[in-house]
Amino acid sequence: LFHLPTSAFMTISGSYSLNDKQSALLLSLLHQWGTVHVLSKGDIVLQPQQLADVMRCVVTCKALPAGAVAATNNGVLCHHDIATIWRMYQDSLRLQFLDLLHSCELAFPLYNA
Repeated sequence: LFHLPTSAFMTISGSYSLNDKQSALLLSLLHQWGTVHVLSKGDIVLQPQQLADVMRCVVTCKALPAGAVAATNNGVLCHHDIATIWRMYQDSLRLQFLDLLHSCELAFPLYNA
């Protein structure tokens, strides 16, 4: 299991008699310790080390099928190619991955380009 919605985490922690405030605190601590990573829209990555593979798909282009290298032509990652680059991940995660690339300053949005 790669990720978990926050609502599922709250349900699971509630089954251990934690209230919402305690569950939120637990999630915050787990995130700060690097045990999990909370994405921009609240999805929880259960194995943060796998995010390195998400980044690798963009930085090296090695995970792309033949002919898809143009997705990062001259260092530009086109939004319409995100589904190809991160094809092994759910649609709901892809824009969150892009947000993560922006927040880590590994990618920068280009406006009017």
